[in-house]
Amino acid sequence: MISGSIAECLAVWVLVAVLLVWSQWRWGGASCGIPFAYFLGLAIIHVPGAVLYLDPTYEFYNPQFVETGFQITTLGVVGFMVGVLIAGTRARIPRRRHVTSAKSDVVSADTVPEINRLAWGFLIFGFVVQLVIEPALRGLYLTAVLSGLSQLTVAGTCLGLYLAHITGDKAMLRRWLIVASAFPAVTLLTSAFLGYGVSALLVVVSFAVALFRPRLWSIFPFAMAMFLGISIFVTYSRDRNDYRAAAWQEGASLGQRAERVMNTFTNFEFVDLDNPKHRANIDLRLNQNDLVGAAEAHIASRRADYANGETFWVALVAPIPRILWPDKPQFGGSGDVVADYTGYSFADGTSVGLGQALEFFINFGWTGVFWCYVLYGAVCRRLDMHAGFALRAGRFRSFLIFFMPGVTLMQSGGALAEVVGSAAGAFVAALLSSALADRYLTRIRAKARDARLKQPG
Repeated sequence: MISGSIAECLAVWVLVAVLLVWSQWRWGGASCGIPFAYFLGLAIIHVPGAVLYLDPTYEFYNPQFVETGFQITTLGVVGFMVGVLIAGTRARIPRRRHVTSAKSDVVSADTVPEINRLAWGFLIFGFVVQLVIEPALRGLYLTAVLSGLSQLTVAGTCLGLYLAHITGDKAMLRRWLIVASAFPAVTLLTSAFLGYGVSALLVVVSFAVALFRPRLWSIFPFAMAMFLGISIFVTYSRDRNDYRAAAWQEGASLGQRAERVMNTFTNFEFVDLDNPKHRANIDLRLNQNDLVGAAEAHIASRRADYANGETFWVALVAPIPRILWPDKPQFGGSGDVVADYTGYSFADGTSVGLGQALEFFINFGWTGVFWCYVLYGAVCRRLDMHAGFALRAGRFRSFLIFFMPGVTLMQSGGALAEVVGSAAGAFVAALLSSALADRYLTRIRAKARDARLKQPG
C-alpha cells in the first residue's frame, strides 16, 4: 500500500516516467513507445485532477477520496513500471548491432519511396475506415475489426516517422508530424470527440520519443506542450455540449462543424487554476481518482464486495462473437459497474469510464492493483519490443501484428472487456491488412535484394 500526500505521489509519477523512457532506450531503441503511451494516457485522467487538490482549501469532490484514489493509482503505476522492467530484463533480446544494422536489409535509397507510399496507404485506408466504412456498418458485429483497421492511421504515421528518422529527411519528418498533429482535429470534426484523436497523438509522440531520443532540454517544450494541451481541453470543454448538440442532433455538415470549431478556438483560453470553470472541467473529466477512492470507501464500509475476478472473466470471453455463444456473459457497461462499486448514480446517457485502476481494485483490492499492473506492464512491453524489432528489421507485417493490438492496450480509461475485445479486433485487422500489403512488401524486398547484389564487392 502506498501512503503519503498527493505531492509525494506526484514525485513517484515523475520517477516512473523517467524509468519508462530509459527502458525504451535501453536495448538499442527497440521500442515503439507503447508503455510510455499507456503511462501518458493514464496520467491524463489521474494527474491533473490530483494537482488541483494540492490546494488544501479546494474541494469539488471529497478530498479524501481523491487522495486515496491517487494513492491506489500510484501503486498501480509503480506495478506497471515493474512489469515493464521485468519484461525487458528477462526477454531474449538481440544484440544492439543486430537491431541497428537490420534496417539496411530492406530500407535503402531505392526502397524508401515505396515504403513511404505504403505508409501513406495505411494512413489513408485507416481514415477511410474511420470516416466512411465504420459509420456505414455500425451495429453489424464488425465494430472491433473496423476499429482495429482504423488504427492503420497510427501505424502508417509511425512507419513514416521511422523512414524520416533513418533517412534524415527533414521534409518527410515535418509532413508526418503535421499529419499526427491533425489527429485530434479530425476526430473532433467527424465524431465530436477529442479524446480519440488525443490518444492516437499520444502513441505517435511516445513513438517519436523512443525513436529520436530527445535531449534533456526537451523537458521544457514538453512541459509547454502539456500546458497547451490542458488549455485546449478547457477551451474545448467550454463549448463541448453545444458542439455535440449541433453535430448529433442538428446534423451539422462537416463545414458547419469546422466553422464552430474555429469559433471555439478563436476565443482560446489558457488554463487558469484560479478560474472555477477551468477547475470544474478538469475535475469532471480528468480526475478518475475520485471514483477509485469512492470505491475503496464503499467496499471498506461493506456496502459492496470485491468482484474477485468476475470482470476479468467477462473480458476473457469478450472476443467471442455472440453468434457463436448466444449465452455469453453480458457486460452491463462501465457506468453500471462504477455505480455499483462507488454508490454514485449517473444520469442516463452519461459516459463513465471504468479504467484499469478502478477495475483492478474492485476485483482484488490494493495488492491486486499492484500485481495486475505488473502483468499489464509486462504484456505492453513484450508487444512493444517485438513491434520495435520487427520494424527495425524491415518485417513490416510482423510490426503490424504486434503494434496494432499493443496500441489498443492504451485504453487506460476503458473496461478490460473493451480493451480485450479491441485487441482481438486489432489482431484480426492486422492480419487482414498485412495480408493485403504482403504482395507490395514482397516487391520491396526484391528491390532491396537487387540493390544489394548490384553493390560492388
